[in-house]
Amino acid sequence: MILIVVKDVSNVIEYDAAQQTMRCYSTYHKYRLEVLNLSANRTLKGICPHRDFMFARHCVVAQRLLEGAAEWILFIDADMAVINPNRLIEEWIDDDVNIILYDRIFNHEIAAGSYLVKNTNYSIDFLHSWAAYDSNLHIPLYGSDNAALQIVLMENLTPNENRERQKCFRIWEESKDDHDLYVFEACIRSKIGDQHKWMNRVSILRKGTSWAVAHDPTLLGVDIKLAQTERATSCHFSKLDRVAFGSWPSPLTSHQFNLSICSTENAGLNWQYKDTFVRTNNFINSLFRRIIHDAHLRYLRNLAEVDAYL
Repeated sequence: MILIVVKDVSNVIEYDAAQQTMRCYSTYHKYRLEVLNLSANRTLKGICPHRDFMFARHCVVAQRLLEGAAEWILFIDADMAVINPNRLIEEWIDDDVNIILYDRIFNHEIAAGSYLVKNTNYSIDFLHSWAAYDSNLHIPLYGSDNAALQIVLMENLTPNENRERQKCFRIWEESKDDHDLYVFEACIRSKIGDQHKWMNRVSILRKGTSWAVAHDPTLLGVDIKLAQTERATSCHFSKLDRVAFGSWPSPLTSHQFNLSICSTENAGLNWQYKDTFVRTNNFINSLFRRIIHDAHLRYLRNLAEVDAYL
């Protein structure tokens, strides 16, 4: 099942272009798609009364698991669009673990905006622990649920490192901007280590290998939009806010999908790409290697700054 949680109806309108791609994709591959409007659901609002909607989303996912909605749920941000409809969600499912996360390609953050979660007690407890940071904190801290995820992972994966975790937490408490947050995340990643799979618990997919690629052109300094349509092993989902993400134009020539053909073999006709966005796999692989290398150098620089924050 694919699950999207929106704050209110304005999100539905704002992200309609992305949502059309998701509806067509789920129809074609016969995936169940749920779009839950939290503000319109009194029951869910009572179960998940979080101050910060970003935390409430994960509480909602946990609740749908408790209700037996599906064996596996793919949670995605409302602004994520399907760019490559030929990939199947099953390609990333790993029954050895309960939660599948992924590394953001351009920094050392484990992404919070999309994950695969198996219907188990471990998954439900993990999501509730994550969402609980909304109330555990006396005041909201910079980075919201993205930052909280890093702490929750360290709690779960290195439970005996309480002293080291507190050091990283102090950096988060002092974070005022993205740079501070990157130092905090470098602190966390140095404690978790380079391991990417913990049996019966969590898997963190390596950069460039997940179903989604999150972009930040101002940080990368490269035109990654060129890689959005032909990436062979990733770029399944990409951000699409109306017809652009930030200042980026969309890779699609049209954002009005013909939903009547989505259940037919002609569904792919809805995904028509602008020629300027299409590049070879070799080009994209080379670009990704450079981005990943630059991200590692940035991680080392941020890690060297940790002591200055303590």
